[in-house]
Amino acid sequence: MGSSTCVPQAGHITASGQTVTVAFTEPTATTPCTSDFGPRASYVPLPSGVDVTKAVQIVGTGALGGTLTLSALSAAPAPAGENTPSAGWVETSPQASDVPQGSFAFVTWGSSTCPPTVGSVSSKSAGTLTVTFAAPKTAACTMDMAPRVGLTVAPATVTASDVRVSFLGAHVTGTTTMLGTR
Repeated sequence: MGSSTCVPQAGHITASGQTVTVAFTEPTATTPCTSDFGPRASYVPLPSGVDVTKAVQIVGTGALGGTLTLSALSAAPAPAGENTPSAGWVETSPQASDVPQGSFAFVTWGSSTCPPTVGSVSSKSAGTLTVTFAAPKTAACTMDMAPRVGLTVAPATVTASDVRVSFLGAHVTGTTTMLGTR
């Protein structure tokens, strides 16, 4: 929880067995931060050799200190295509008691300075979701290709774990299967 516009970034990442250590850094001092206090997520790519079909312990140092354990996935996901969106359920815990049930994180790719904003999340069945991004505001965006992490909440009608998620709008398109368990 913290400022939704000043999310700590993953720096140096190492792995020893099923333990991944991540050195988080704060955004630069010149970055304007909102004073909201909301859920936020940082992109942390897993080093090779970490088995996602076993529990993974994440140890944060620096700007985000602490330890959390990610539950094992039932099977390793198929490799995603380059720059394709992905999504996964957010596990709730006593440390994350302010995170609403049904929350999920998603990764899209594009300009690091112009991440998409969720306009709506809808569902036509217990196993499908559509995330529609709001029209982007007119702004100068960097021409880089970076991962952008967002958080949102699935409607209560979505009860399956293996949900198909479609992304539409704001120059983001694609479909993926939600990782993890609701």
